[in-house]
Order: sequence, then structure tokens, then C-alpha cells
Amino acid sequence: MNGNFTKTLESFVSVHKTDPSLSISDSSLTASETYHARLVDYVKLLSYPGSASEGLLLAACSQHIKRYLLKWTVPRNSYPDGLAGYKKWRAGLNKLHANEATKIMQECGYDPENDSGLFRQ
Repeated sequence: MNGNFTKTLESFVSVHKTDPSLSISDSSLTASETYHARLVDYVKLLSYPGSASEGLLLAACSQHIKRYLLKWTVPRNSYPDGLAGYKKWRAGLNKLHANEATKIMQECGYDPENDSGLFRQ
């Protein structure tokens, strides 16, 4: 794993720190940061020691990137009621999360052509 990886993880953590809806009063970490740190640790635990891939770790850390912002940008009531509407809303949010993660990765030096495996969904 290279410098782009470290820079990207740091950027993801920075974004998670801005989530105003999630905070833990007795910690210097927000609930979002804590959740993602635990998720990354869990991925490492489930993988053979040292075998968790760069892509898997990036995916774990970027899960729900800018969740708080995107949920308000695309409110649930902008889609039809019911399960089908909910699934369309979630699918739309998933694409927005992926686009945000892609943007951050590119800003940190990843190239969609040279690092295409990391950009597949």
C-alpha cells in the first residue's frame, strides 16, 4: 500500500469528522469515526493477517461517506412510498456515496485508469 492509500484514509477520516449528527461526548472521536475505525479493524480481523486488500480497506473506511449531507440533499420523500421507492432511494444514495469516494480518491492521487480495480463497484 502506498502514500495514496494513507492520504485517502486520512481524507475519509477528515470527512467523517464533519458529520454533525454523530458525536460521542466522552470521546475525542465522533461516532462516525469510531464506527469506521471499528469497521476497518473488523475487516482486518476477518482477513488472513496482513491480507486485507487496499480496496477492501478503502471500501470499509469510505462506507457512507458524507452520509449526513447526502441524506438531506436527497430526502427519502423525494421518492415514492413503499419498498420499491425505498430501494430506488438507497440505490441513488449508493451512487452518490461512490461518486464522493471516487472524487476523494482521485484528489489523493489514485487514477481510475491505472488503479481501475479500486474504482469498480
